[in-house]
Amino acid sequence: DLSWSEEQVRDLLAKRVEGYLKRTNQWDAAVKQLPIEAWQRAKRLLAYVFEDPMRWGGTVRPPHVVLYTMSKHRPRWAIELCKVAANAAKPRNLIGRDDIVSNLEAFGRRRIEDTVAEFRSQCPEVAELIDAFTDEPEEFSTDELLKTINKKILQHVSPTITGTVGQVRVRDVAAFLFQIGVIFGRENLPDGTYRHVSFADRPGLLESRTNLDSGFRWEIHPVYRQALGMRDEFGREVGYTSKRKRP
Repeated sequence: DLSWSEEQVRDLLAKRVEGYLKRTNQWDAAVKQLPIEAWQRAKRLLAYVFEDPMRWGGTVRPPHVVLYTMSKHRPRWAIELCKVAANAAKPRNLIGRDDIVSNLEAFGRRRIEDTVAEFRSQCPEVAELIDAFTDEPEEFSTDELLKTINKKILQHVSPTITGTVGQVRVRDVAAFLFQIGVIFGRENLPDGTYRHVSFADRPGLLESRTNLDSGFRWEIHPVYRQALGMRDEFGREVGYTSKRKRP
């Protein structure tokens, strides 16, 4: 499958660490120190390679959660991101958050190319739809998102989207970007935390005339942000001055 669960990605990465230890004749010594329970063993194996926990979203999370998010839940992307982060970490022993985010501009450009190749058959203009968000903020209200699409896309391009009858509307573009994972929903919770919602979770969002957004805000997926100029090479959000306001 293109998209795996968080646990599957964790176990995939742990198995790769285990494979390395076996190939280098370190497994017999390491296994004696590992927990028996599967999830604890996976966590310990990943701690041999990655800083644990890592700073993420104003809190700290296990390294596999950061990689799972940045790879859009795709195992091939997760492995590639691990490889480039490992090269950045040398000669240190552990891969840290900064090693991951410092490679996201080039990594994100490759992921945009992958996304365009995957969805060009559904929308020949998909590259222009994504590129329209260059230098924009990474989070939008629904009204801000629709205004940005109208201003940056529909006033310049007349896209074709498979399954859309007649002229493509601003909501059609928003729903398509949600479907292909360029944007996702964000719900801010009363305790100060938040949760993300993907198209697989709520496929009706941005399409229903009676419940357009269920109160969600919208974020550009983190894997694209540096490639689109929303974050710098250190993963910091690019500031917006009074001369550079949101639409």
